Parts: sequence; structure tokens; C-alpha cells
Amino acid sequence: DQLIKQGVPPAVEGESPAQKKNRLATETFLNMPYTRQLRQLINFGALRPILDEYSTDSMRQKFMEQYGETLLEGLEIEHLIPDPNGTITADDIGDKELLDKRDESTDRFS
Repeated sequence: DQLIKQGVPPAVEGESPAQKKNRLATETFLNMPYTRQLRQLINFGALRPILDEYSTDSMRQKFMEQYGETLLEGLEIEHLIPDPNGTITADDIGDKELLDKRDESTDRFS
């Protein structure tokens, strides 16, 4: 948001080739559609604190506090909660005899 509000940095007299390259890259990036910007950020690893399996919980939490509202805007989030009755068992599925019975004629590896 801040970059978009500020706009592209103006050319500075006497800027180095590296500064000019950075300025032009920023301008190109800011002129892209939002969805493409997001895809580019993902490709460049901007989401690493969330996706990196070696990131600590505190790093992920800090990242989500900073950028979570933007990243999750418009997404439906499902919350998984444990079943108070416990895990699903064979009795919950149906006929236990049917589950235990094997049709040996269709066993490929017997």
C-alpha cells in the first residue's frame, strides 16, 4: 500500500546504473496488475516466513500480523476442530463384517 501511495520514485540526477535499474524495476512492478504482483512476490520468496518449514512459529506469527489481512482478504477459511466423540471407527462406517471380509479372488498380490 505504501509503495503504491508514494508512487514510483523519481529519477535522481547523477543516479548510478544500479539505482536506475532498481527504480525501473520498481516502476515495472508497480504497473503490473495486483494479481500478477502477488504471483511475482510468491515466486520471489516473499512468503518464505510462512512457507519455509524451518521458520519458527514466532516468525510466522510476526509475518501474519504484518501481512495477514492483505494476504487473506476475500478468502474463506475453514477451521478444523476435533470431534468431541473421538475418531471415526469401523462401527461408524457401517457393517464391520463387510470391512473385515476379504474377497480373495480380487486380491492382486496374494
